[in-house]
Amino acid sequence: MAKKRRKKEPEIPVEVKADSLERWMNWKYLQLVLSGLLILFILIFFSPMVFAGYRPGGVDVIGSKGANHQIKEWEEQTGEKAMWNPTQFSGTPTYHHFKTVWFVDTFVEKWLGTVIYNPILYYIIGAFGMCLLFRQLGFHPLLRLFGALAFVLTVHWATLLDIGHFMKFRPIMLIPLLVFTFIQLWEKPKLLSFASFAIVLAWQIRTQHFQIVFYTALMLIFIGKALLWTAIRKKEQFITRLILMFLAGFLAIGIVAQPLASMKEYTPFSIRGGTGEAESDESKKSTGVDINYATNWSLHPSEAMGFVIPRFHGGVSSEYYHGSENPNLTGKRVPGYWGHMPFTQTSQYMGIVIVFLALLGIMVYWKKPLIVSLVMLTLFSYLLAMGRHFNSLYQLFFDWVPFFNKFRVPAMIVVIINVSVIFLAMFGLKALFQVTNADRKKLLQKAVIAAGLLLVIALGAFAVSGNLAYTTAQETAQLQQQYGANAGRALDMYKDFRKEFLTQDTNRMILYLLLTISLVIGYLINLKNGKGILTNRWLMVGLLLVLMVIDMGLMQSRYLLHKENSVFTNLRKDRHLETSHFKQTPLDKYMMEQQDEALEFGENRVYPVVANIWNTNDYGYYHQPIGGYSPAKLRVYQDLKDFGTIDGQYHFTRNIPDMLNARFFLSERELTTLYPGLRKVSSAEGTFLYENPHAAGRAWFVENYVVETSRADRFKRMRDAEFDIHNTAILESELSEQINPPDSLASVKVMILTPHKISFETSNRENSLLVVSEVFYPVGWKATVDGNETPIYKTNHVLRSVYIPAGKHTVEFSFNPPALGFPHYISLFCTLVIFLILSGAIVMRFRLAKADSA
Repeated sequence: MAKKRRKKEPEIPVEVKADSLERWMNWKYLQLVLSGLLILFILIFFSPMVFAGYRPGGVDVIGSKGANHQIKEWEEQTGEKAMWNPTQFSGTPTYHHFKTVWFVDTFVEKWLGTVIYNPILYYIIGAFGMCLLFRQLGFHPLLRLFGALAFVLTVHWATLLDIGHFMKFRPIMLIPLLVFTFIQLWEKPKLLSFASFAIVLAWQIRTQHFQIVFYTALMLIFIGKALLWTAIRKKEQFITRLILMFLAGFLAIGIVAQPLASMKEYTPFSIRGGTGEAESDESKKSTGVDINYATNWSLHPSEAMGFVIPRFHGGVSSEYYHGSENPNLTGKRVPGYWGHMPFTQTSQYMGIVIVFLALLGIMVYWKKPLIVSLVMLTLFSYLLAMGRHFNSLYQLFFDWVPFFNKFRVPAMIVVIINVSVIFLAMFGLKALFQVTNADRKKLLQKAVIAAGLLLVIALGAFAVSGNLAYTTAQETAQLQQQYGANAGRALDMYKDFRKEFLTQDTNRMILYLLLTISLVIGYLINLKNGKGILTNRWLMVGLLLVLMVIDMGLMQSRYLLHKENSVFTNLRKDRHLETSHFKQTPLDKYMMEQQDEALEFGENRVYPVVANIWNTNDYGYYHQPIGGYSPAKLRVYQDLKDFGTIDGQYHFTRNIPDMLNARFFLSERELTTLYPGLRKVSSAEGTFLYENPHAAGRAWFVENYVVETSRADRFKRMRDAEFDIHNTAILESELSEQINPPDSLASVKVMILTPHKISFETSNRENSLLVVSEVFYPVGWKATVDGNETPIYKTNHVLRSVYIPAGKHTVEFSFNPPALGFPHYISLFCTLVIFLILSGAIVMRFRLAKADSA
């Protein structure tokens, strides 16, 4: 007779008696109360930006204000939206950032944004996205609060805000909400979840940070793989779900048709669209960014230490010093970062509590498909973040994955690692929260292993700290050039405070690790006999929550919310920023007075002969500089930098500033030897201001032209000191009309100069070629002579010209990009469709709820 199997007793979670705390934690309104507390925490934590009017004042914030100040003033005066910006790069398109159809983001940013600072609104959206996501996954409200706060306090987001990467920050805050709607559509394939996923997906795409959108799509693929595998294993139907997801994605693309079309229209002509013409070998011509440029910011394997030891490689490029080894540096900014990237302004720190819980979650739930997918996503993202340090993988993506060769900064995918680690940490917290008598001992072993791994990392950091370089070869060379014989002393000082940073943060790591593991081990041990305060799981989660908030919150105060002598160092009020950083000087005033007051934008440009001409938009605040900064500037203008300089740096060959109508040169040193003929106006306060009498004007007639079909030959002409752009134009094909030199009394007068319309009055007795000092962009610009359209010729590689018959004429250029036409109506139609679907789904849901209650 077969032995009777002993019935296995069900595993019962270890809990204390149903005391008042237990009853409160199961209160049906708990989520509502915690949601209110979550909003209150965000408002109080970021109160300087919410209530006191402080704003991040990082380099990108300053750059944006410099580039857009004049444009915004013009928009306020005219009520128009500028599609072209004449104050950057001698003129550049801006319409590719337009969104012509109102959507959810319009309501959030334009309406609610007038009440609460936009980044704070997006923090709240990100936090609630986390709450909804973990509600969907069955987590208790208190655990959802932990996940939401872990997401909000992620240090990387704070450093993005600090430097002004708002365009990147917004799509990141939408990741939790997008993952929630994605899973919801899979688990509940109904109209409401269909509409929700399409709306949030379209919302993220509308932020137009396509690299973050791409990485988010990668995350959805990995999570989708887990969902699909689970459905197959359970023999569930999934074809309908896949079809709905495809249709939702298709509809989302329709909603963003206009901004996508605008970006698609612009990209081929920008540096993201390729390297331009191949100089010798056509196979070297690229349709994306140069891979060396793309991988400059690759994450070296050793920089993963920054996930748990923030300043293992010195932190960010500008750190505040508060140590004991160099008291003369206390409270001052020092060059902290010495890693493998050119520089960095963001921290990758993930938090000791979160990383510990993530390791615990992996070990406990490693067989769950979702955990496997998240671990694979994390590892894959890290390998991709390595960029040039794991070139075989990155090159594969760069060469074969659509649009990937438009991206740069491989380390940016660390965004996905941050989110994924928080997801994994939530499962570690869940394991502690739901521990059973049978699993308590195993969980204790896993917790010790997780803590041991992190402790080994900390001890390893101490072990290698005496053998690290703490500097780079390039930095050493720069210090030797700057300080000469004293370079050694400067180098020693750098090494001292960087080693001190590493030691301080390693000690910090050990402290938080010991507090975390003591709390967890104490809780698991005390559960055995049910005695002691740490037997209460609610208290355990609460204490872990407090520890995590302290850990991450203090790191926020190191960067975004940092203070010195009770004064914010990275936050400032908008008006103070503009009056201090962009304070008008007498030289600014002089140059502005030389402009024609009848024109909305002056016709004279400024050439800042400075090393950072390509890394600053400061000069655009009052003037129209021939430099500027943008990670996606026009390719033809990038060519001026790459091929049109005397020394390969920032000194243009003389023809270039002349043809760009740079009437004024600004410099910190004498320029008359380098550029003969300049007239010195002032040398006050160490800044030399010169007037350039050779500036060609905003438009001029030339005597003849030459045809050069290759970029190399065109720039060879322009670099030739004997070649004069005032008399000869460089075209890329023959004219169909015959031209003659202009007569001696020929004249050109600028009548209108706005972002969308440029008008000249010309007088000339001969049929001639008019060269216009406006950047050539082949899409959207139309030229007319007395109302009759005429071809625009690409001239001098970067400018325009038109044929003008003899006589007096009105020559007009107008800008109206095609992408703002028909694609606008596609976006409008699809937006109306999705909101009709959403409205119908909500009405149906209320009717069903009403029927059920009846």
